[in-house]
Amino acid sequence: MAKAAVQVARDRRSERCEAVEVVADGGKLLILGIDPALAVTGYGIILSRDQGMRLVASGEVKTKDTNSLAYRLHKVYSEIRQAIEVYRPTLAVLEEGFYAKNVRSAISLGQARGAAMVACAEMGLEVKLFSVREIRQAVAGRGGASKEQVAYMVRLLLGLDEDQLTSHDITDSLAAAICAAQKIETEQLDVRLHKR
Repeated sequence: MAKAAVQVARDRRSERCEAVEVVADGGKLLILGIDPALAVTGYGIILSRDQGMRLVASGEVKTKDTNSLAYRLHKVYSEIRQAIEVYRPTLAVLEEGFYAKNVRSAISLGQARGAAMVACAEMGLEVKLFSVREIRQAVAGRGGASKEQVAYMVRLLLGLDEDQLTSHDITDSLAAAICAAQKIETEQLDVRLHKR
């Protein structure tokens, strides 16, 4: 890892420690949302607390289709695992599988989801799955909301400017995290905290 990247990781780790102490106070959780795909996996971490939610971190894991499948899946796994190591979220949330007309796309999506889930499980995170309709309903008020409507509501709920978070891969991951935060708040979701 490059020297600058190590410093960024250290800076993020100190920010994460502050957030983890907040979680220990009760009623506040760091939630990792993941929008898995083989080409681009989006992830976002929010801090959910009584006063609302705020963005902690977000990013994308991009892989090239010229690389081998094994390499691409390992990259998804390792970069999600690294985000978990740095920020130490309490819970991970992903979209449930869906039925696609394109079998090849469905298989690659499932493989990327599996790589991300293994990273979460290895780090002791409980993983919750929600349907796309459930996530969109929670964030935008309509299960059939467009990606643009979901992105707009994610920015609004997190208090971000319109020009922030332009990637749908990231806004979809944050929508999953927001959905979980809302369900926890209304006691529709039970979360077991695993010892690490």
